[in-house]
Amino acid sequence: NNIKALKYSELLDDIKETEKLIDSIISPIKVKTGNRLFDLYSEQSFFDNGLRGGFPILLNDNKEGKVYYVYGRKHGDMERDYNSFNIPSRYFSSGPGNFRDVNQNRRNDLYFFPFVKDFNVKLFFSLIQADGQNPLNVQPPLFHMDENQKQILEYVKPSLRDKIESQLSEFAPSTIYTLLKDNEKQLTISPDELFSKILENSSMTYEANFAEGYWVDHWTYNVDLLENYVSIYPDKVKELLLDNSYRYFYSPVFVEPRSEKYCLTKDKKIRQYGAIDLKKLAKKCKDTHFDINKTSWLKDKEGKVINVNLASKIFNLILVKFSTLDNQQLGIEMECEKPGWNDAMNGLPGILGSSLDETIELLRLVNFALEYFPVIKDEDILVLSEQKEFFEKISSALNTFVEENYNSRMAYYEKATSSREEFRKSLADCSNGKFETISVKSMTDFLLKAKDLLTDSIKRAKKVGEGIIPTYLYYDVVKYEKLKHKTHLGFDAVDIKEYKLHTLPLFLEGSARLLKLGKEFANKEEYQKIKESNLYDKKLHIYKTCADLEDATFEIGRIHAFTKGWLERECNFLHMSYKYLLGLLKAGLYEEYYEELKTNFVAYMDPNVYGRSPLENSSFIVPTCNPDEKLHGQGFFARLTGANAEVMNMLNIMFVGEKVFTIDEGKLTLNLTPKLKGEMFNEDNIASYKLFDKTELIYHNENRLDTYGENIVLTYKVNGKTYDKIQGQLAEDIRNKKIERIDIFIGK
Repeated sequence: NNIKALKYSELLDDIKETEKLIDSIISPIKVKTGNRLFDLYSEQSFFDNGLRGGFPILLNDNKEGKVYYVYGRKHGDMERDYNSFNIPSRYFSSGPGNFRDVNQNRRNDLYFFPFVKDFNVKLFFSLIQADGQNPLNVQPPLFHMDENQKQILEYVKPSLRDKIESQLSEFAPSTIYTLLKDNEKQLTISPDELFSKILENSSMTYEANFAEGYWVDHWTYNVDLLENYVSIYPDKVKELLLDNSYRYFYSPVFVEPRSEKYCLTKDKKIRQYGAIDLKKLAKKCKDTHFDINKTSWLKDKEGKVINVNLASKIFNLILVKFSTLDNQQLGIEMECEKPGWNDAMNGLPGILGSSLDETIELLRLVNFALEYFPVIKDEDILVLSEQKEFFEKISSALNTFVEENYNSRMAYYEKATSSREEFRKSLADCSNGKFETISVKSMTDFLLKAKDLLTDSIKRAKKVGEGIIPTYLYYDVVKYEKLKHKTHLGFDAVDIKEYKLHTLPLFLEGSARLLKLGKEFANKEEYQKIKESNLYDKKLHIYKTCADLEDATFEIGRIHAFTKGWLERECNFLHMSYKYLLGLLKAGLYEEYYEELKTNFVAYMDPNVYGRSPLENSSFIVPTCNPDEKLHGQGFFARLTGANAEVMNMLNIMFVGEKVFTIDEGKLTLNLTPKLKGEMFNEDNIASYKLFDKTELIYHNENRLDTYGENIVLTYKVNGKTYDKIQGQLAEDIRNKKIERIDIFIGK
């Protein structure tokens, strides 16, 4: 009965309103080059990126404002209903998302929204547990108002006070704002004014829950958040590292030691099964009345939440992950039954799999600590006593290992892994609450040795891969002892004494990540080897997620069940190929990068082959190894893919550079280092980009020079004045969104 006809004019009005809304959402990005499709594709990617990670806004709290993300939700492909999602129809709408997805899609937000500051660094590092794991499900934050409630209620008429008061102890912005709007006549000031007063007297808490597992790669995306923060705020590093408001997420989901998951199967194979004892977990939650769907933080024995600074959390994360190197100190073990980015490798943990991807990212995190910990070099960092003991054990084992020239690999592995298992057990319920200190000097000494070992690990792995870094490893067991007990799954428990290394066929992810470490690790030679390998489709000139898996064991996971050239199997998974393109850019392989854009960037693809708009990303593109020739080159499953995050990252490096600001002569200094090819400029020899949702960067390139060439000189013009260098107050004004336009002249 509620259905009614819609007039054509009303439909046009709705379309115009929708267009206006979308235009306002994408207003922070403005790209102008010589290719209109490229520009429009950039805008669409920005839009799709925000629909997964959310768009940040500042809620008015009568102060600096509170950062809050709207519109974000769990990613889902329209064609795959098991990836369900929803966008609640309410004010400040935002849905839950997965840790990896939300993290990646917020990676570049500071380039567009500098007001976000350390919000995402704090969110995602707070969600890292003391044992190095993290929850999967990230919820929109909640607010709490514990004081000044009477002051707020003075603006509410008596008939509504009880209802308002009942909401204030814990609320979502949408809930309280809707209540105020619906009862405006019961207020003595406007709903917006009262909403701001409530926020002014409220604190925000992050919300998350375990959901369904611990993935091996989730923590790695925190490294990108750190790097992007110091790119925009290099003058705030000390206060970032010493901010003492970080917590450790707590979950009773316990990763079992090897004695409970290394087992002998009925067909006499040694496998890793049952890393999480679900029956024990259920009993623990029941006995302690623990709601696993609620947010919880690590506490001491008295129930007080543990607070530490970011430097302490970074170092603890490094320690835990460093102790997780496999028995040959090559890959990071998949100790928790979940793989990394490539979920279809879900069987790999069972066959004692490990991944070089996380080894590479661990080296990036170590490099970050070594670069920025010197600003706090005179500090003693507070750590939990359990962490101090763990550090001393790992440090002692590493020192011995170094003295023996890395010869005692199995002995070191036993010490490191046992130490981690003991550490994890000590914090299974709570901390003892005792704090000790580790000097930054002691941390640095350890980090330098860790860097040397990780560097050696990566270079040895490249030799194993004959010049191309292998992504995944797994191990057969040569010697073992049967233990006297059975695991919680009923298998005979075993103690492994000797392993035999195996590599899987090539995957693109290892090289995509390795390129971020620079030319010392991945250079033009490796790029060429990849192009000559089975990772490259020589007919379509696109990259595949992995090489031929025909001879790989079926135990690696569901990836083996897919048809060749479909989904993750030997396919152009757009997100991963874009990660590889980004890697080329970060490694300084600029000519190679622009050459690959021609055939791997959706905006440049033939829509008649791609099968959809060249402005729209898809989940994957079918390569020529697929048996159905009619599908070759087609994109499948429109989705809010993480590829959008890689597009934003590439754009920022192309038009701005990796370090927007630096400290020079003690002053904040604008450090534009665009990586634009001459052909990117329009007929007026201009290319432009919007920075910080405010400042138009107008590049003038009369001679169409490649801006990454040798001896390139940039001259700046701001408000009629010419500068060779922008620093001090003017640089701060740019960051504070006070400058409308900068003209940059490119010359030699």
